[in-house]
Amino acid sequence: MLTTWEMRWFKQGKLPNQVKDWFEEKCPGDRLGSPEERTDLYLSAPGCDNLGIKLRQGNLEVKWRKAELGEKDFGEIAQGKAEEWVKLTCVDDSLESLLTAAVKEKKTWIAVEKQRSQRRYQNCNLEITQVHLQKEFWWTIAFETLTEILSLDDFTTTVCDLLSSYPGEKLLAADSFGYAALTGGLGGGGQGGQGRQGRQGRIV
Repeated sequence: MLTTWEMRWFKQGKLPNQVKDWFEEKCPGDRLGSPEERTDLYLSAPGCDNLGIKLRQGNLEVKWRKAELGEKDFGEIAQGKAEEWVKLTCVDDSLESLLTAAVKEKKTWIAVEKQRSQRRYQNCNLEITQVHLQKEFWWTIAFETLTEILSLDDFTTTVCDLLSSYPGEKLLAADSFGYAALTGGLGGGGQGGQGRQGRQGRIV
C-alpha cells in the first residue's frame, strides 16, 4: 500500500507543443525511462471522484482519495487542489484473463489510452500524459510523491519550483482533478473546460 501527495490538472485537446518542448528540454529533473504508451481499463463509476479501480498491464489497482487538502496558489501560473491518495495493487497472473472476461460480459469498463512521460526532481515525480477516450483528446500534468518522503509543505514547494518555468496557459483550480473524476464524468466542469458531466468514456 502506498500513500501519496498529488496534484493533477486536465486540459481538453492535444498536448501543446510549447508544453511538450518545455518538458523535454527545459523542465528540471531527470527523465524516468522512455515515453510509455498503454491502455488502462477503469471501472465505470458515474458521479464518483474519490475512488478509482483500474486494470493496468494485468494488475488490478485500487486508488482511494484519503483527504482533500485545499487549493494551492502558484500565482499567474497555476491554482490547483492538493490531495492525499492511497493505492493498493493486486498482482496475480490469473487477473488479466478473469477481468478480460468480465470486461466483455459486463461492458462497464472505460478504456483510457495514454502516452506518458515522466521526470523526477527532488523526490517528486512529474508526469505529462496525452489521454484519449470516447473519441476525445485530453492532456494532463501531474505531480506526485510518497508522504513518507516529503512533507506536504515540501511537496508544495517542489511543485512550485517545477512550475516556475511552465510556459502553457494557466492551470486552473477548476481543471484540477484526478482520473476518477474524468472517467466518472465529473471532470472539467469549471471555467475554461467543456466538461464531461453526464458523459461516459469509451465503454468496452
